[in-house]
Amino acid sequence: METNKYIIDFQKVLIDTNNKKILLELEIREIEKLIHKEENLYLGIGNNLIKYQSKSVFQFDYYPSQFFNNVVHNYLLNNEFNFNSISDNRFKERDIKVAKNAIDFADYYKWLKNINSDTPKSKSLNKSDLTLSQKILSLHYLGLKLDDYDKTKSSKILSKILNQSEDNTRKYLNQLSSATKESELKSTKNLNTLLELFENEQFKEVQNKIKKDIDKLG
Repeated sequence: METNKYIIDFQKVLIDTNNKKILLELEIREIEKLIHKEENLYLGIGNNLIKYQSKSVFQFDYYPSQFFNNVVHNYLLNNEFNFNSISDNRFKERDIKVAKNAIDFADYYKWLKNINSDTPKSKSLNKSDLTLSQKILSLHYLGLKLDDYDKTKSSKILSKILNQSEDNTRKYLNQLSSATKESELKSTKNLNTLLELFENEQFKEVQNKIKKDIDKLG
């Protein structure tokens, strides 16, 4: 289950946004403006406060400190942060809290970049744009039920219909019927892709089903 607050908040906004690609690009741009802002010298405490104003999904009350930005940069470059590098003084507890928040923010940035690279620029998705897992998940949301049939036989027929590998088709069918593996098929990427696919009003019921599954990820 996702625990990063920045990601959870963005997923909620992304669900109801038609131009998902634009939202992703705007959010990434706002983050890059923030973390490359050289004059971020304030800690957000005491009297030296600069109000942070932005139309981004993520929100800060004040501009984050230079220390926050340093942790973000360090974590993005090395995929880790050495907490032992924090000075052992009266501000250590505060700095540890800031560092943990910065790491979450860096993970959010990496997540956005990854999602953005996987999101089609065009709103219209062709059959060929979908992966096999997304095709099977689409059929599931449209009401296809194969629980009463032999998985091997079902996957063999379905693989011919979809012109895909029988082994991979059986793999995804098994994931769909497994309580422990269903989440592998219903990934954030797959669900957001299908939500875009079913944006047409006549598939409102399907959209609602997908939104409920996205909410479960949070």
